[in-house]
Amino acid sequence: MMEFAFYPTKTLTKPSKFINWKDLQQAAQSPASTAKDNTACIHPSQTPAKTKKAVTDHDSMALCWADVDSGNLSIDDIVQLAARYGIDDYIVYSSASANRMKRGERQGNRWRVLCSLANAVSCDEWHYLQQAMMEIFGGGAEALKVAQIMFLPTNPDGGYYEKHVSTGTPLNAGLSSLPPEIDSLVDEFKADDKRQHETAKKATIAPRNVDKVQGGIIDLVNEAYPLESILTGLGYTNHTGARKWLHPHSTSGKAGVVLLNGRYYSHHSEATDALADGHTHDSFDLLCQWEHDGDISAAIRHYANELDTEGQKERQREYMELLTATDEFTVNSKSNEPFSLDQFALNGQSKQMREQMLNDVFILGRLALLGQSTAFFAPPNAGKTLLTLWLLLEAVKSGAIKGEDVYYINADDNYKGLTQKLELAEQHGIKMLAPGYNGFDSNSFPAYLKKMVEAKSCHEKVLILDTVKKFTNLMDKTISSGFNETVREFVSHGGSCIMLAHVNKHRNAEGKVIPAGTSDLLDDVDCAYTLDTMTTSANGIRAVKFEFEKGRGDVAMKEVYSYDANSSTGYLAKLESVALVDDKGQKAAEDRRRLELMHKKNQDAISSISELLRSGSRLKTELIQEASKNSGISKKAINKALVEHSGDDMSLFQYWTSTVGEKNAHTYKLNNFHQNSVGSDHANNRGSIPTADLFTAA
Repeated sequence: MMEFAFYPTKTLTKPSKFINWKDLQQAAQSPASTAKDNTACIHPSQTPAKTKKAVTDHDSMALCWADVDSGNLSIDDIVQLAARYGIDDYIVYSSASANRMKRGERQGNRWRVLCSLANAVSCDEWHYLQQAMMEIFGGGAEALKVAQIMFLPTNPDGGYYEKHVSTGTPLNAGLSSLPPEIDSLVDEFKADDKRQHETAKKATIAPRNVDKVQGGIIDLVNEAYPLESILTGLGYTNHTGARKWLHPHSTSGKAGVVLLNGRYYSHHSEATDALADGHTHDSFDLLCQWEHDGDISAAIRHYANELDTEGQKERQREYMELLTATDEFTVNSKSNEPFSLDQFALNGQSKQMREQMLNDVFILGRLALLGQSTAFFAPPNAGKTLLTLWLLLEAVKSGAIKGEDVYYINADDNYKGLTQKLELAEQHGIKMLAPGYNGFDSNSFPAYLKKMVEAKSCHEKVLILDTVKKFTNLMDKTISSGFNETVREFVSHGGSCIMLAHVNKHRNAEGKVIPAGTSDLLDDVDCAYTLDTMTTSANGIRAVKFEFEKGRGDVAMKEVYSYDANSSTGYLAKLESVALVDDKGQKAAEDRRRLELMHKKNQDAISSISELLRSGSRLKTELIQEASKNSGISKKAINKALVEHSGDDMSLFQYWTSTVGEKNAHTYKLNNFHQNSVGSDHANNRGSIPTADLFTAA
């Protein structure tokens, strides 16, 4: 039986003893009652110290595990996933963060999964197994760090705690001894590593347009900062030797950065890593991107001051002499008196400003506060205008704000849509504006705001910009920053601004939407949310979620709304159908969303598998091999789809069932209800899948 290093507290550097699998099972059944930071820890090995060097030198790992902090999986979901992948000797328990309160809500559904091993494995082999654990349970990347310790079960306040202990056969990491589902994942990870290394060897050096002086500063940076030290300092983690590193923003858990001949090459997506551009990079590129947002000039100025102090002083002296000589260095002053910042001081105005200060009043559900700037980022057809208008009308009806103080600037609508919304606005005293009507010019909007500031007419005024890209160029950092400064000035004088914005065409590695344009709008607003479709039921009711990005004040972390999204439903009827979804409905919508994303991702694999099964039952091994060969899809993806769509419930996108024969041979058969749809467009058929009402109003 494998044993593991035991640390009574996380501060100790050496284990006090070693415990075994039965001890871990007992700990899960009877958790400690200590605070998290005082709870005992284990390391999944018998290493005599918990440093990375000690672990890699020992090179013998005895336990696989995963931290599941996302996906909102229940403990039953974890159990089902384990069964799908042939894991039957494991422990699941609530991690300490499950009891953490965030904005009044208990986090819940945070799990630690421990899987026993029949034999110890090397750090490299363990890393591949850990990747498999992440793939199966959706765990976090911290579990890939060889020196990572984990807290034993604790429930200090007698709060939320669940556990499940399954007794069976430990995973045997010997050749061809793992369950075929996990073995297939491990093989694919190894093949990926080999492909990444070959790609990195062929990559060219990233181009850079700098002069001789700038190039000299860059050389100093590369000499002063070794790549490995930079990566460690930025939070990258090294898993499989010196060449492979995991980006700190990666959600895949796969080490996608290769160091080759002293240069950096990234296989991560561009959404994760801005340097994933097909070129190799040096230390300067990395520091420039991370510390200066890719601004080469800013990075050179910074490192010139740091690494070439005397040279930079001389360059600055020459520059100041040039400015003085050409009379460019001037300061505007109201008189001939010596210039002083005293003329800008606010002292003596605190009483007046206190009287003008706004209370925390919600003006759009719990998503926006009076006296702040708020941005909603959403893809097309998510309902950002519909929901904003509905929330706005609710705020006026409740008396939270006055309709006469609201200016809805509709800059992204056709004539019919503008007319419909104008009629609604008129009914509630809201003022509707549109570019090209009554002399309103969206290009002059910043000037309008400045005039409001000068006239001291900003107080309690609420502006809705639909959409903000009609008022500024979000792709131009300078223009966008200037616009945001003007909005900030308006808000600082008592106004409120709600800006509706778009998202990128491509999503991030987690499948979430990414705000469009530069980061300036997101950086500069007080509060921001993304809005995205979760799911649409068979009767056309759509659930959408506002998800918190940043904020000030007691705004919601998320809010879910539903509305009638049928194309035959008129706009007024859609508006009347909007409802806030309760917690139970949110869970149902999230579960359905997860299923639909899985189904969409696996569509091609489903078609390939189904075509083969239409001719009759197939053994799993040959089914995976032939489906992969016919479709060009990896065996790993085919195997994953095979596991995820097994069962007899079509509403859960389950298309085939399996039976287990001699020597654990799995035979798959197509479900009867799926026979007629084989080879059809699954995306178009999803409407025929039985779907119950997925969410209810709060």
